[in-house]
This record gives sequence, structure tokens and C-alpha cells, in this order.
Amino acid sequence: MEDCEAVSSCRTALGALVLGLSLFGCAAPIMNKVVQAWARYFTGSQAPFSWQPETVEVLATGQLALSTGPVLDAGGKLIATFTSIWRLEAPGTWRIVFDKGNEVCQ
Repeated sequence: MEDCEAVSSCRTALGALVLGLSLFGCAAPIMNKVVQAWARYFTGSQAPFSWQPETVEVLATGQLALSTGPVLDAGGKLIATFTSIWRLEAPGTWRIVFDKGNEVCQ
């Protein structure tokens, strides 16, 4: 995608990724490479993959949570799993602070 700035400013998962990189002090050239690498997932009419939580656990303090579950290709085949760590920043506002995917063993 040529207009990385426009993509990264959108209220999309890609925009959230770029925001996360900027919060960690990543330089613009690095962010542009990330945007370019991920942009292909946001250009088609159908997403090439989907995910949903299978397990969600929240600490007793209510400040951190973990979600994990399957990642499916467009045809519904299991291709990976994900794990996300969430932080409660304000009442009703959760932000991902760590996100990791793992390929499925064949």
C-alpha cells in the first residue's frame, strides 16, 4: 500500500499496531515497513484470517487479562493460535500490551 500514513491513522487493527510501535519509540522507517507488510491483510473484501478468544482470564485485581484462542484461515482451517495480554487503562477501556501468535504444529 502506498499511503502508509493514511492506513496507519485509520481506526483499524493496523492503526493500533502502528500506535503501539510509536509508543515504544519505533522510528518512522520501521513503522512504514510494518504497515507495508500488514497492509495486504486489509485490502481485500474478505479477511484472509480470523481469530476469537477461546479462553479469557482476568487477574483478581481486574487490571490485567489474558486471552488466547485459534486463528483460522478464510476457509476455517486452524493455522495458528494467539495470546494477548490486556491492561485496563480506564473503566471500560482495555488495551493490548503484548500480542503473540504461534504456528500450529503439523
